[in-house]
Amino acid sequence: PVRIDEVLLKAASDIQKSNSSCRVSINFETIPDDEEALTVFGNSNLLYISFKNLMENGCKYSHDQHTIVTTSFSKSVIAVDFQSNGELIEKEEQPYIFQPFYRAEKVQHKEGFGLGLTLVKRILSLHKATIEVSSTKETGTIFKVQLPAATLLKKI
Repeated sequence: PVRIDEVLLKAASDIQKSNSSCRVSINFETIPDDEEALTVFGNSNLLYISFKNLMENGCKYSHDQHTIVTTSFSKSVIAVDFQSNGELIEKEEQPYIFQPFYRAEKVQHKEGFGLGLTLVKRILSLHKATIEVSSTKETGTIFKVQLPAATLLKKI
């Protein structure tokens, strides 16, 4: 069992310690009464790597170096959104961003090799989670992660 809130808080804290210009805000939309609703079955180190990567990308590619993480919990799903405001990911490029070595045209000048999102997607798939991206002028870029809550998997 892994508590998602603890992994998110650790990743955000570690990023801000190593890069003082990066800001990560975590908003808990709902806090469940049952602590088990905050829990998934998985590997905390791997989830840490995937969340930290999404937070770092938000800082790296946003104009204000700020990532907003929003979580919500239900009996079956833990949803975590990573939002930033920067270069938008064009609709036609979105299907490719999780492929190894793919880098969007607009961000070729940024550091990186195009492996981070590939790793994130693989880690999340090991945890039976999904990830989707949306990128609009109104909302910025949002990576939406949905993980099955431990309470759901206990019933299966």
